[in-house]
Amino acid sequence: MKPKIKITRTNFPNQSMLYWMTYITNILEEKYEVIIDTDEPDLVFWTNIHFSTDQTDFYTNKNARCHTSYPKAKKIYLSCEMTPSHLNIIEMENYYAIGPEPLNHEKYLHLPIHNTTAAWGLFNESKLFDKPYDWLTEIRNGEEILKEKKYFCGVVQNSTVPMRQELFEKLSKYKFVRASGGWITNVPSEEQTVRHINDGECYKSKINFLKNCKFSFQIQSNVLRYLTVEKMIHAYAANTIPIYFGNDKVLEDGFNPKSFINCHDFNTVDEIVDEIIKIDKDDELFKQMISEPIFIKNELPYYFNHEYVFNFLEKIINNKI
Repeated sequence: MKPKIKITRTNFPNQSMLYWMTYITNILEEKYEVIIDTDEPDLVFWTNIHFSTDQTDFYTNKNARCHTSYPKAKKIYLSCEMTPSHLNIIEMENYYAIGPEPLNHEKYLHLPIHNTTAAWGLFNESKLFDKPYDWLTEIRNGEEILKEKKYFCGVVQNSTVPMRQELFEKLSKYKFVRASGGWITNVPSEEQTVRHINDGECYKSKINFLKNCKFSFQIQSNVLRYLTVEKMIHAYAANTIPIYFGNDKVLEDGFNPKSFINCHDFNTVDEIVDEIIKIDKDDELFKQMISEPIFIKNELPYYFNHEYVFNFLEKIINNKI
């Protein structure tokens, strides 16, 4: 019989990011019987995104709470898009953190969690893949992928970022860039992405929109060193070439630099546009790039190994750190 571990989450958006918790739960269930308990949890997983305490959290089916309402529980911060200092968090008693910064501290786990949870969500909620990570190392056939492409480039985004706006305007002078979302929508209603209360449905709609495009904008709203959000994984899931901007240390996540356009390698937006046009005009160059492995040596980075995360959590559970 597996030992029981009681968990809850706080400070998450009330209706979304459920796949983050199914990711954590799946890891813990290797050894524990996981019980959602909002009254006396052993572990509280929390982040710092907007939430409402007067509304139900769809994960717990109880009113949302703040992490400070659990003084006795062990609290594990999961780094999200607006990341405070991890060191300030882990200095507090019974506080731990998981995040993308390469910090060396026993109470902290270095994990580019957006990469792992994004892939997990496409499997667990979007139901796009039979296994969570196997597709990330499958051999991609550039010849076949090119045949499937109907459009030049696509973007799905809700927020406004000056660099993205400039790139969109300049690239649109070359060819039509398909857009859907709160930021810009320029396609007929029947072709637009669907906003849904469930992240899995939203992401499935996004990937279905992008999969007919050769390139896709993956420009982060929050430009923070070491923070790579879900955009890269979504681009690869759609078999597009990501046009990426956000984390200037993105290669430290293990991504193959030959598989995407890293905007940080260029001095100006005009140079980025020239690079995209060059690849678009050369089918052989496109096929070569889209056939490249997603990760270096076509190997999943160490942080995709659930045991890596489990070992950290178990040390917390067993009072080893």
